[in-house]
Parts: sequence; structure tokens; C-alpha cells
Amino acid sequence: MKKTIEELRGMNLKDLYTEKMNLSIGSRVDVNGHKGKLKYIGIVQGYNGEWIGIDWDDPMRGKHNGTVNGVKYFEARCPTSGSFVRPIYACSGRDLVEEINSRYAEGNVDKSSNDSSENFLAASLPAINIGIKKCEYVGMEKTYLKQCNIYRLNVIVLDNMCVSHVSPHQTSKFIHCTELNLHNNLITTWTNVFDILRLFPSLRYLNLCKNLLEPLGDISILDLSDLPSIFHLILSDCQMNEKTVTSILRIFNQVTELHISRTGITSFDPPDNCFLRHLNISENPIEDFSRLWSLSQLKSLEILNAAGCNFQTFDLPPNEVGFEKLSNLIIDDNSFTQWSDINQLSRLPSLKRLKLRGNMTEQNRMDIREIIIAKMPLLVELDRCDISSIERRSSEIRFINRFGLEPIDEVHRKDVERLVAKHGPPDPPVEQNLATARQKIPTVQIKLRYEDKKIERSVPEVTTIQRLIGLASRILKFDPSEVKIEICRNEPEDSTLG
Repeated sequence: MKKTIEELRGMNLKDLYTEKMNLSIGSRVDVNGHKGKLKYIGIVQGYNGEWIGIDWDDPMRGKHNGTVNGVKYFEARCPTSGSFVRPIYACSGRDLVEEINSRYAEGNVDKSSNDSSENFLAASLPAINIGIKKCEYVGMEKTYLKQCNIYRLNVIVLDNMCVSHVSPHQTSKFIHCTELNLHNNLITTWTNVFDILRLFPSLRYLNLCKNLLEPLGDISILDLSDLPSIFHLILSDCQMNEKTVTSILRIFNQVTELHISRTGITSFDPPDNCFLRHLNISENPIEDFSRLWSLSQLKSLEILNAAGCNFQTFDLPPNEVGFEKLSNLIIDDNSFTQWSDINQLSRLPSLKRLKLRGNMTEQNRMDIREIIIAKMPLLVELDRCDISSIERRSSEIRFINRFGLEPIDEVHRKDVERLVAKHGPPDPPVEQNLATARQKIPTVQIKLRYEDKKIERSVPEVTTIQRLIGLASRILKFDPSEVKIEICRNEPEDSTLG
């Protein structure tokens, strides 16, 4: 129902923009591909017209913190995440099917035409501009026509667009689509997510990354009928809490791969009927690995990414370790500093691939990689590099020689004992080897005389006369031609000189 001029004049700016442009305080908006949260609607002192204040997702996108010329209009998250723009440039969201048509079917050929010749198709394809040059599609006629029919698409990618909802009047379904990418759109409620998913009965892959979704409440009161069976779910950068994550896994209980990095959660407690095989929980402020001990009971978990979670130590459950199938662990960019943490990692029964960059420091002049390889006998890959049999043997022997001499550090004792049983005891210290080597070198005793000076030296038997003369001239400090050299072998007492 249209409003009269008098009614419009009686509305304030907030009501007017809510009515006409669907803009309201707290809503998500897009301005030229940049997303943010609308925090203010009104005038700005010293500037003409109406403005909206936005707190951008990118903290460096704005110019201020919501305060301009000493007047505080709103409070931004960061000192430079806020700015003002004209309302006309802001988009508060569009219909899903509208955005699909915009990306895949806008400007399509007239599909009602019966002419399917290549000449007709080529002439109908729109040209695109790249800089100042106009480019035309060549050999893309069949592919382009196939994409025109959006309901036959197998994969739909709508990243960085403005999808926020789906029309309640939309009944046609995308029965062929198995992958849907909604990365960085304007979806804010799980109700809208579920409405969208009902249009994709065959969906298996769903990417909702960077959609700032509201917390999920009591799922018992929600209509969860006709939802597809999702196996691969990406929810990174969605600012969710632990309860929401658990509820989502209850709803989509067939998920095998879940990405929830940078969501802000501090722990993770999956439901009992969980079949996760791959979990990415990186860059969350978990801080203590014991908050993830519930994962040890997941019978199917094979890959765990917990990089950048601010772990200070790595402790496994004291009795039963669990993690029966965990073969790939990514925990780089944490704060491990103790070799006891590596001892804990070696308890994982199936771990074969480990990514640990950004932790630990070298010890006893031995490379970190070599120490880890020696202490973890099951590893076949470390920091994305294969461990060859030659590298493993070399690392284990060097470990024995560096850490196997008394007193043995208790943190390495079990590894030393295991490796000594495999390769034998450590080599003697270098000093002892040098002394032994010196004892085995045949020597001769030389006597240097000059006037009343006499010096005796032991030198290797292979020393040349020239070197002896040079030695004498340096020690006695005179012309080497005046030196008389006598050589006697170090023979047993009962031997005679030849």
C-alpha cells in the first residue's frame, strides 16, 4: 500500500529507509562488494543530505571509529573500521534466485528461439570488456546455453554477492545442484539458510563462510523437514558459539567434513551421533587442548586442523588416548616449547602426518625436524615433506649421539632406550675420539739444537724435512741452514736402529 506525501513527511529517516530500502540499524549491508554492519541512519553535521554509518568487516576499510569532528554517531569495533556512505549505494540483500540469474543467466540468448545454429549462438553471446578492449566468447556456445538454464546447474557459485533470503513464493527446485557456494553474502539467520536449502534436495557441499549468522536457538521448535544431506560444510568466519556448532551437527548429522575456523569458539563438544572425518577448527581462542578431548572419542576422525589456537601445551587424556584413526594433525603456529609436548604427540596411535611449524627450538645443536623424526617413529610426513628411510635412520643415529650420553635428559630417556635397542649405543665423545686418533698416529722425536739451546718435539712420522726445518727456524729464530737435525724412531726398547 503506497503512503501519501503527508505520511512520508511524518516518517523519520530510519523509518523511511526501512520502508523503502530495507535498511535498518544492525542489518548487514554491501557497498561495492564490501560488507559491514549498519550502525547509524541520519544526518552528519557539516555535510549535506542523509548518510548511513557502517562498521566494516575489514577493520582497515573505514576512516574513523564512528566519531566525526568530535561528534559520536556510532561505535565501531576498530579505530578505522567506520565510515559514512550515501544510502543509495547500500544493498541490504537480494533474493537467491535473482542473484543466480544475475550471475548465470543475465543477458542470455533468447531461449524461445528455435534457431540453434552455431552462427546464431555466437551472434547472441554478449561481449565483455576487459579494460579498453572488447572480448567475445569463442567456442563457448554450448556451455553458455547450458548455464542459461539455472535449474540444470550442478554447481552454483555465488561468492561475494548479496544473497540474504529466498522468496517464499519460490517453488522450483534446483534438483541437479550438489554444490552451493554462498561465501561472503548477507545471510544473517539460520531460518533463511534452511529456506534456501529446501530448494536444493541433492545438495552435498555448502559454503556459508563469512555470513555473520545469529546464534541458533532451540532447534526443537524449528521446521527442519526436507533439508538435504550435507556432507561438506564450511562455516568459517561466521561468529558462532559452541551451542550453535553442536546444534548444527545435530541437524546435519551426516556431515563428514566441517570447517569452523575463526568463529570465536573456545571449546568443541560434538554430539554422540557425529561422523566427522575432517575437522578444521583453526585460529579459534581455545588455548588448552584439553578442551578438545571430547574429539578423542570420534571413531571416524582422520584429519584435525588446530593451527593458531594459542595452545601453550599439548596434553592428551591421561589414561585412554583415543583418536583411533587420527592420521593427519595440523597444529602449527601455536606456542609449544617443551619436548614433553612431542612425547604426548607420539602417543597418538595412528598419526602419520604432522604439521608443526612455528613451535619448538633446536636443542644440542640438532635440527628440530631431526629430533621430531627421531621421537615419533610412525611419522611418514612432517611439515608437508616426506620422511625418507635414509632421513629417518640419520635422524635417529644423530639423536642417539646427541642425547644418549650420560646424564640423559628424562624427557628423552625412553626415546634413547628405544633407539639404542635399534641402532646400538652412542659414539664416544668427540674429545675421546681425537685422543684415540692421536694415539694411533706414529710419531718421531726431534731434537733442535743451536748454541746452548736445545728443544725436543714429537711430530707425526710423515712430517717432511722441509717442514722440520721451517719449524726449527721459527722456534730458534735463526737461519735454518745452521740447524742440525737428528731423527730417532719411537721403537720398543729391544729394537735397534737401522
